[in-house]
This record gives sequence, C-alpha cells and structure tokens, in this order.
Amino acid sequence: MTKLKKIKFLLYIYIFSQVGFYIFAPLYALFAKSIDISPRYIGFIWSAYSMLSAIFILLFGKFENHRRKEKYVKLGIYIYPIADLLFLMVHSPTGLVLVLGFNALGAGITFPALKTMFARNQKKGRESEEWSWMDSSNMFAGATGAAIGGVVIGFYGFKGLFITMAIIQFVAAIMAHRVLAYKK
Repeated sequence: MTKLKKIKFLLYIYIFSQVGFYIFAPLYALFAKSIDISPRYIGFIWSAYSMLSAIFILLFGKFENHRRKEKYVKLGIYIYPIADLLFLMVHSPTGLVLVLGFNALGAGITFPALKTMFARNQKKGRESEEWSWMDSSNMFAGATGAAIGGVVIGFYGFKGLFITMAIIQFVAAIMAHRVLAYKK
C-alpha cells in the first residue's frame, strides 16, 4: 500500500471515529441533564473526561513508543463502539463518569498510535497540507456529527443516538482492522 493510500485510510478511520464522537459531544449536556445532573457537575464531568483523555494520551504515547502502532489503533478504536453501547445503561452520574472514562481510555490508546502512523506516511514537502487534512477532517467530522446527532435525537432520542454512534464507530473499527492488517 502506498503512503498516500495509507494516509487516506487513516483519515477515513479518523473521520468515522470522530463523527461518532461528535454525534454525542454537542448533546452531552442534554443527556447529563436528563439523568438529573446539575449544570455545575455537567461541566466538571466533561472537564474530568477531557483531563483523563489528555492523561491517557500522554501515558500511552510514551508506552507505545517502541511498539507496533497498528495494534494500538485497532485496540483503541474498538473501545469506542463498546463505550457507545454502554451509554445505553447510564442512569446516574457515576455511570456517566465510568463510561466517559472508558471512552477516554480509547482515545489514549488510539490517538498517539494513529497520529504517529499518519506522520510516518506523510510525503516530504507536503506535511503542512497533509496535517491540514487531519485537522480539517476533525472539523468536518464535528459538523457532520452534530448534524446527525441533532436529527437522530429528534427522531429516536438518546437510545437511537447511542446506537447510531456505535454503528458509525464500529465501521471505523472494521476499517482499521481491515486496513491495518496489511504488513506493507
């Protein structure tokens, strides 16, 4: 597989994964409010989730230094659809914290490996352009995910939202599993 093809597949995996995330992220506060969490704790829980994601990214970034990245992308990305389905069982602040913590673990495992693979496959002289693909794809995923989330929640509520997230992120996991199985 050529480097350009590998970068494209890594971007597709990233985009699908991020669309799944952004289906929920803009609607998180509505969900937390629906299980009777106060606005103050809604902010603290998201803050804790973001901090835990950052810590896991740092820890796994160091841990993955001398290990095969493909394995960690696949492992981390399979955590997302599992976490999405676990949201179906959340009925308390503690449950929300636990599921978000599990999701943060997925981010910590996935992002360092995925971004290292992306960097290794860049074409010399086009790095800025190719990094712009990664960053803009995150914003496109945010726009797409928020729109999908709004439509899905309007028709099917949070249950439909979590199932949709799981399906989209499972597609990303299957893509990662198939594409990263190649040894080239």
